[in-house]
Amino acid sequence: MANRAVQEIIEQQVLTVAKAVEDKLDEEIAALDRVDDDDPEVLRESRLQQMKKMAEKRSRWFSLGHGEYTEIPS
Repeated sequence: MANRAVQEIIEQQVLTVAKAVEDKLDEEIAALDRVDDDDPEVLRESRLQQMKKMAEKRSRWFSLGHGEYTEIPS
């Protein structure tokens, strides 16, 4: 009984995550559809903005201590 309930919760969570990923991909596809294929400058600028946003995230993560390794004494 409890095993079935856990399985249902896991299934619901997987569906929720899959829906979120699908929505994100749909947004990206729609954005690409709106971009004029003959204008590489627009694509370049879009990619540059994505790279800047990711660099900011990485910087914030490192400032919060993510990505640091510390040795645990035995």
